[in-house]
Amino acid sequence: MRRAGWALLALLLVACQPPPSDMVAVEGGTFVAGSAALPSHDNPERTATVADFFIERTEVSVGAYGACVEAGACGAAVIDAAALRRLELPVTGVTWRDAVAFCTWRGRRLPTENEWERAARGAANRLFPWGDAYLPDAANGAQARACIQDGVVYRFAAPPGCFARDRSSWGALDLAGNVAEWVADAYSPVPGVNPDPTLGVVKGGYYYAEPTQLSGAWREPAAVDARSMRTGFRCAVDAN
Repeated sequence: MRRAGWALLALLLVACQPPPSDMVAVEGGTFVAGSAALPSHDNPERTATVADFFIERTEVSVGAYGACVEAGACGAAVIDAAALRRLELPVTGVTWRDAVAFCTWRGRRLPTENEWERAARGAANRLFPWGDAYLPDAANGAQARACIQDGVVYRFAAPPGCFARDRSSWGALDLAGNVAEWVADAYSPVPGVNPDPTLGVVKGGYYYAEPTQLSGAWREPAAVDARSMRTGFRCAVDAN
C-alpha cells in the first residue's frame, strides 16, 4: 500500500475509535446554539461548530471525586451527609477550579460550552433531550415527582438514569436535570465576546430548576470559586 493509503487508513482508524467505557461519542458538526425561545438575554442564538468528542455518560459521582481528594489532586467538596452515604450520587459543592483539577487528574478536561450543548441537544438539536416540548416528569427538576429507586426516595439529586427520558441521542444521562454542570468557558452575556475570567458558565438544570432551565440551551454565570449544592460537572476528551 502506498504511503498516502496508509495515512488514510490511520485516519479512519482514529476516527472510528470507540469511547472509553464510561463515555459516549458525540458527533461534531455545526449547529444553532442558544435559543430565542428561552426567557433570558443570556441565551442568544448563534452558530457553533464542534469536532467529534467523547463525554462522560454520567455526572462525576461523590465516590469518584473522593478518590481524587484522597490522592491529593482535588480540593474537598462541600457534601451533605446523605450524599456521603450514597457514593453514586453526583458530587456537588465544587468550584470550577475543583472540576478542572479532577478532569486533569483523570487525563481529561471539562467540555466547552458548545460541546456540552451539542451533547445535550443531540444531532436533531432539540431543546430537551427527549424533544422540543417540556415534559414535567422527564427530568429531575422542580415540577418532577421524586425518583424512587430500590425503595429509596430521592427528592433532590438522584442516582444516574433515575429519569429515563433524560437521555441524549448520544446516550449521555441527566443533562437536562439532576444537577447543573460547570463547563470550560469563562462567562460573557454573548458567548465568546469579552469573557470575564472571574465567572464560569454553568449549563443544564438541577433538581429544583424551572422548565426553561432544563433546556440544553440554558446557561448561567457563576463565580469560579463558588460552591453550590446544585452544581456538579462531567469530563470530556477529544475523539482523536
